[in-house]
Amino acid sequence: MDIDSTVGVIERIGVPIVCLGFCGWYIRYLSDQFRDERKQRAEQEIQNDQQLIELVKASSDALLQMKTALVEQTSAMRELVSKLDTKRGR
Repeated sequence: MDIDSTVGVIERIGVPIVCLGFCGWYIRYLSDQFRDERKQRAEQEIQNDQQLIELVKASSDALLQMKTALVEQTSAMRELVSKLDTKRGR
């Protein structure tokens, strides 16, 4: 092969190779970006899950305290009603 034919082959093949190289780089760049985004979202989901668990625990504690207060108030009301019934019976 002479120099002219070699240069002609490089000119014909060079542009598609450069385009393919750029496309490969762009696909790699997008893949890296998506991987980083998925990692950030997974970390955010873990934080959100932990906050939700803490909220559920706090709500459970509040509901237990409310239940205890209602039981105490119910027993106090029963005592009051029984005392009123006893006074009416006199």
